[in-house]
Amino acid sequence: PVPELPAPGHRAVGFGDQEVIVEVEIPEKRSCRVIVESIAGSKSLRAEPGEMLVAIQLEGNEAFEFLRSAGETTPAPTLIEADFDRVIERSKISLTELDDTTRRQAAASQDEFWSHRHTLARHWVAQNPGPSLPASNEQPIDAFIDQRLELLRSALTDDAQGEARHFHEAVLPVLREHCFRCHGEKVKGGLRLNSRASTLLGGDSGESAIVPFKPDESPLLQRMRASDEGERMPPGADALAADEIGLIENWIRSGATWFEPPVSLQEVTFAPLTDDASFIRRVYLDTIGTSPSEVEVRTFLNDSSAKKRQRAIERLVQDDRAADHWVSYWQDVLAENPNMLKPSLNNSGPFRYFLYESLRDNKPLDRLVTELIMMRGSEREGGSAGFGLAADNDSPMATKGYIVASAFLGVELQCARCHDSPYHTTKQRDLYSLAAMLARKPVSVPPTSSVAPGFFEKNKAREALIQVTLKPGEPVAPEWPFEQSIATAKPNSLPSLVQHLDDSRECLAALITAPENERFAQVVVNRLWRRLIGAGL
Repeated sequence: PVPELPAPGHRAVGFGDQEVIVEVEIPEKRSCRVIVESIAGSKSLRAEPGEMLVAIQLEGNEAFEFLRSAGETTPAPTLIEADFDRVIERSKISLTELDDTTRRQAAASQDEFWSHRHTLARHWVAQNPGPSLPASNEQPIDAFIDQRLELLRSALTDDAQGEARHFHEAVLPVLREHCFRCHGEKVKGGLRLNSRASTLLGGDSGESAIVPFKPDESPLLQRMRASDEGERMPPGADALAADEIGLIENWIRSGATWFEPPVSLQEVTFAPLTDDASFIRRVYLDTIGTSPSEVEVRTFLNDSSAKKRQRAIERLVQDDRAADHWVSYWQDVLAENPNMLKPSLNNSGPFRYFLYESLRDNKPLDRLVTELIMMRGSEREGGSAGFGLAADNDSPMATKGYIVASAFLGVELQCARCHDSPYHTTKQRDLYSLAAMLARKPVSVPPTSSVAPGFFEKNKAREALIQVTLKPGEPVAPEWPFEQSIATAKPNSLPSLVQHLDDSRECLAALITAPENERFAQVVVNRLWRRLIGAGL
């Protein structure tokens, strides 16, 4: 039942809130101390209280008034609806300001270290300059794209254009007419033939449908040539015509290249700049995630300055609302799953607050990523330690390892949880070396996260697509696994990038964010570019 109001016009108790009203009689001419205690939580549920309020209604008064600090001279706010909303809003602003001040003062203790890190980064950039800006009156990114188009125009030969047209006008129609109805949208036998990648992947048998440059060893061509109707593809009484089979044979012999539709690069031009009204709407949605107000739109449209777009961008990227808009993107990238009251697989802590506050504080990304990987603070109250949680998981640091590798290095390691990656060069040892660096100790493959030997016994008639190169229980030491594939800081330069050289987790963070690791910069820029433009560079 809806509770009765404590007095006319007062705020009703919200769902999940508790209200207790007691009467206290204070004799005249006497002081009295009233102690109020609040207890929240239980053995099975974490304490998650809201704010406790204490209000008093003196005899003869109609409204309940909030108790306040001694010495305040303004009229006491009441529990009447409008008063209550103003008090809560002021309280939120006050608490946010207190949190910001406290957090930023604490963060300042690391400013000297990060100033040193960024000085090293600027020195490295000076020693390793990027490409010079093409001579152009265009925006820098447009100038680079235009330069790239010119290189492609000069490199694209008539032969390459001819091969692309031949594929789309002769080879692809054969596949589309005879194969796609069963191995396109439908996936008979687990096989798709509507892209080169899926054709090489093969179907349930685990065998690639084609072997580039080797038509006689390609199962697709063997099935097309089969005389047995039960073996021949496509199924039916009539086999493919000899000239159609010849087209597929020659295509495989030449490497089975799946050409993009041919296009004349001479026809590629830049889209015109958008008008002011579209620009102001898009820039608001891209930066803070909301449409501009009418006043903001009219102010922008009436501004005749040549630099008004640049000023709008600079203002919006500094707007606190940008953190609200971007935190959800980074939550997705980092696979945040914050349900802690009823944990299921891979539940993490609510480290969204760490992300949100880092974005509000305009923290440089190398510092944000380092602090995330260090996993400090409270697991359940918004510290980056929440990133380290992965409830009901037999190897949580392995999970965090492949998230970190994917998010910041563009390296796919998820398959390596149980076996070597079948379509990448990464191995089980790569993932567990990374996990060991995060764990600060050797880790091993849990028996529940490996491939049972029975799988290979059952399928010994054919070569397995996957390989298991770590035995369950075999310890793997903390070690950077990408020495050969990713250029980053050398061991002798690590002491200048970390505060504790014996901390493998901090060393991992430094190896990822070091200026020498250009891959980190490329991956992050590509993520931002794709988010804003729709396609990565």
